[in-house]
Amino acid sequence: MAVTRKQKLSSADLATLPSPVVAEGKRISRIVFIALLLDILSFTIILPLLPRSLEAYKAREGNDSDTLLGWVLHNVSLLRQLILANAGTRASRFLQQGARADLVLLGGLLGSVYSLLQCIVAPIIGRAADRFGRRQTLMFCMAGNIVWTVIWVFSSSFESFLIARIIAGLSEGNVQISTTIIADVTDPRNRSHGMALVGIAFAVG
Repeated sequence: MAVTRKQKLSSADLATLPSPVVAEGKRISRIVFIALLLDILSFTIILPLLPRSLEAYKAREGNDSDTLLGWVLHNVSLLRQLILANAGTRASRFLQQGARADLVLLGGLLGSVYSLLQCIVAPIIGRAADRFGRRQTLMFCMAGNIVWTVIWVFSSSFESFLIARIIAGLSEGNVQISTTIIADVTDPRNRSHGMALVGIAFAVG
């Protein structure tokens, strides 16, 4: 009787062969890794461009008090002056740079708004992932990333830029969903490898 290839393998070899479930988990982990990497890149790619973008918006509409940016910069300037008044001699030279310091403070506030919105929607996104499914929620967050990136690329005013950042914060849930999906589709032996993909995505992005 002919001996099949499977019969030639020892029981130890058979135990090391990937099962369909393990193979499917690895495939899903790779897809989630790509989605997470794109999400992180969409977040970080704007950071080196933010100072020049704010300078361009300020040159275009920052001197007009009737615009949103003009109103925001006016209040940021008041905040900076309040900090200077309370800090006294301990105030850094940076805060004394006037308009330049106002722009940097504005950039920090925009980043804070993004993080605040992300903190607010995190439990909502987590609940949605449990109710509607991980895949649907991840696709919703990815769609939000696409929408805000398109708005940002074509934004011609500070208002549209601010709308893009708000949408970005409200749709930022890929990290927690990605780690949850990887934990769901991997077994204890392969989970560390799957979670390592999350760390690699952060390192690359």
